[in-house]
Parts: sequence; C-alpha cells; structure tokens
Amino acid sequence: MAMRVGRTAGFLLRRPFPDPKNAPGLFTPQYRSYSALPSGERETIALPDQRTLSFAKYGATDGYPVLYFHGHPGSRLEGELLDEDGKELGATIISVDRPGIGYSTPKPGLTPCDHARDINHLTTELGLKEYKILAVSGGGPYGLASARFSSEKLKAVALLAGMVWLPGIGLRGIRTGTKILFYASNYTPGILQQLVWYLVSKRINVSDNVLVEASAKKLDTQPEKDRPLLADGTLLRRMMPSTREHFRQGVAGFMDEARVLTNPVDFDISQIGHLPMCLWYGMEDANVPPAIGDELATLIGKNATLHNPDETHLSLLMNYKKRILDDLLGRG
Repeated sequence: MAMRVGRTAGFLLRRPFPDPKNAPGLFTPQYRSYSALPSGERETIALPDQRTLSFAKYGATDGYPVLYFHGHPGSRLEGELLDEDGKELGATIISVDRPGIGYSTPKPGLTPCDHARDINHLTTELGLKEYKILAVSGGGPYGLASARFSSEKLKAVALLAGMVWLPGIGLRGIRTGTKILFYASNYTPGILQQLVWYLVSKRINVSDNVLVEASAKKLDTQPEKDRPLLADGTLLRRMMPSTREHFRQGVAGFMDEARVLTNPVDFDISQIGHLPMCLWYGMEDANVPPAIGDELATLIGKNATLHNPDETHLSLLMNYKKRILDDLLGRG
C-alpha cells in the first residue's frame, strides 16, 4: 500500500501541472460542460487594503440580516440552501466568500481574526445596525473569531457542526480520509496542492449528470441518514455550483482554509462570553465530532447552548437548518 501511494505521489509530482492561478480559464463558457453559475448572485465591496470581498444575498429582501459563513470547500453560493427558509422566517442571508474563494481577493496567511476584521468592514459598508452569524462546518473558526472581536452590532452566533482545532481533541473522531487531508495540509502542503489541483482540473468540468450517476453508485456506502437526502441527486445539483465556485481562483484558497482548520485559532476562545452562542453538533457526525461542541461549550461558558441531535454532518444541515436559523433569530 505504501509503495502504491509513493508511486502515485511521484507520478503527480512529475506531471506538467498548470499553474493553479490560471484556474479562471476553466470557467469560460466554451470550456465547461456544466450549467452556468447563477446570474446576479454576486456583490462586492472594497476593503481598506484594496482587496475585494464578495458576497450574495438570499432569503427575505428586507429581513433581519444573518451573515452566513460557508463550509469547506464552499462559497457564497452555499447560502442558497437557506433561501426558502430565510424567506419564510424573515431573514436576509448574506453569504460571504472568504479570501481566495469565489470573487474575494486572496489574503496569503489568512487567519480567523483577519476575516473578522473583513466582516466588521462589510457590516459597516452595508449599514447594518445589528446582525447575527450562522457559521457552518469549515466556517467555524471564522464564526468564533467574529464572536470574539466584532462590535456590539453582532447579537448572536450559531455554529452548525463548526470545525475548529482544539488541543486535546485534534482530529480525534474524524473519518480517515479527512484526517489524511488535514495532516497533509500541514506536513506535505506542496504534494497536497498538486494532488488537489489534479483532481479539481479533472472534475471541475464534469457534468452534473455524471456526478449524480457516480454518487448513486456509491449510495450504499453513505450513512443511512444521508441516503434519502442524496438518492435523487437534487441536493447534489444544488451544492455543486458552490463547490465549483470555491475553486474559481485555483486551489490556494482551499489550502489556506485547510491550514486554518488544522491549527489553533489566533485568539482565546474562553474570552467569548458576552454573546449568545448556539452550538449544534450531530452525534453521528464523522466529519466534525461532537466532542468539539462539548469542549467549546465548556470554554465559552454560561452563554453557550449546546444541542446534540442524532444526526450526521449532512443530515444535521439539511434536516435542522430551518430550526437552527429560527432559533438564532430568537436569540440576543
């Protein structure tokens, strides 16, 4: 097995890979074989350091503002999953591309605190008098950073299976494939970047139909609670635009995100105590173990409310997203 992996790595390193920075070429209409990305789902602001921050709005037109921090790999287009829920509950979902993703300018060495500053600037530019944050999966460190450093305009934060590196937990309880990816992001980032780019360049233009067919063949290998969600391919078709958009600028954003998720955050989580923090972690989640929610609740203290439904990573999002949004709107 080790010899096979070694041969594969050697093959990848010898290949004449295109520069990941040239990724936008993969998105030209004549090159792609998938449907065009939704039109009109992009707004931008200029940040003080001349970078651009991109976002999209979903849900109610004039509802209560809820900033949505997407997962990994994801993008602002992931916010579409809350579009109908936002309309029903009176929430405007402001879904933000993190640096290096979608149309947001890269910021090499990005930290959660860096992004918290970007979010503070965004809320000022949008003229928000108050708002709340829903951070999903890989958006966890950034949701925590905003809870620690945002102004009094931020009224509550919810983490939905929010991943964060915690001493004493690390990658314990996470599925093997994800562990390998996260370890590689720290110890062999060059090889991982080439591997991810190889996979992305091969798959980015595969049609939705082909991906749905491939997923159907592997349906029996998925957790039992996820199978009804994946069976007809509808959810996969909804999520693929966001995944493709994650790699619009190449794989540098992906690598920055992986680094953040496998290192301690650049602030003291125990200093978060002034805001209502709603922590939702599925008991059957093999991507983000519920032990992370337990530890966060201990660190944050009395203002943290921990929920542990009997759900997986995916089923928690899809089966509880409306309830979590409704609960968040009632906080603060």
